Amino acid sequence: MKLSCVLLFYVLFNFANHAQATIIEAFGDSLTAGMLSYTNVENAPPLTDVSRILSDFAKYAITKNPVHIEPHERRDIAWPKQLSNITTLGSEVLSYAVSGAKTKELITQVQKATSDSPTLSFFFIGHNDLCKNTKSPDEIAQEYKSNFEWALTQWHITHSDSTAVFIPVGKMYRAYQVLEHVIWHRPVGNVTYSCKDSWQKLFPYCPSYYHMQKEGQLEAFLRPRIEAMNTALDALANEWENKGLKNHFRYLKEVYSATDYEPGFFAVDCFHLSQNGQQALAQAIAREL
Repeated sequence: MKLSCVLLFYVLFNFANHAQATIIEAFGDSLTAGMLSYTNVENAPPLTDVSRILSDFAKYAITKNPVHIEPHERRDIAWPKQLSNITTLGSEVLSYAVSGAKTKELITQVQKATSDSPTLSFFFIGHNDLCKNTKSPDEIAQEYKSNFEWALTQWHITHSDSTAVFIPVGKMYRAYQVLEHVIWHRPVGNVTYSCKDSWQKLFPYCPSYYHMQKEGQLEAFLRPRIEAMNTALDALANEWENKGLKNHFRYLKEVYSATDYEPGFFAVDCFHLSQNGQQALAQAIAREL
C-alpha cells in the first residue's frame, strides 16, 4: 500500500502539532525490533535459511544471549523507521525495543532513553504478557497499566516538550484466523510446511494459542484480555494528558480500524510482521497522528 497525496497532506498537517520533535523513540518488543521482518509467508526463504534461523533461535533459548537473534531483527525496515520515511518528522530513529520483552520490563528500555531533544516516543508492548496467563481480563489490565505507568513515570522525568504515543496491543487472534490454512513451503514431494507447523514445532512461541485456535477458543480467550489492556492504556493516556504536564500523551485508538490483517503481512514464523506488515502498521499510525 502507498500513501496517496491526500493521505500525505493529512499526515503532514496533523504533524504540525509536533513540529518541535526531531527524534522518534520506539519502545516495545520483537514486533518493534523487526524480528524476521525480512521474511514473508507468501514468499518464504529457502529451507536452508529457515534452518539457520531455527539454529540461532535454539542457541538463544539455551544461552539467553541476544547475539544469536539480533541478526534477525531488522530495525531498518521495522515500523518506526518506516514511519520516519513517510513523514517529515523523526529524522533520527532510536529504537529501544527488546525481543521477548514484557511490560514489566519496559522501564529498562526507558532508562536508556536520555535524549535532550523533544521526541515523539512510541510505546507498543504487551503481546508477551498474555501467553499462559490465565488471570482475568481485569487483573491483567490492572497489572499492565501499573507496569506501563511505572515506565512512563521514568520517561516523563527525563523528557520535556515531548509526546508519548501509545499504540494498542495488536489483535493476535486475527493473525491465527488469517494464517490458519496458509502453507508457506510446498516442495515437489509430499512434505509441506504451514503456519500450523510454525506454531506447533518450528517457532513455538506460545503453543497454547494454536491449540486454542484449533478448538475455536482463541478469540474468546484473547479478545477480552486485549480489549481490557487497551482500555487501560486509553485511560492512562487521558489521565496523564489531563495533568497539564511538560509532556503530552496520546492513545491511537483507531490505529487498526482501517487495515485488516492479511497473510502477506506476516513473517515465516506466522507471528511477527513481514516488511509489508511493518509498512502497513507505519501507515496506520501515520493516519492517526
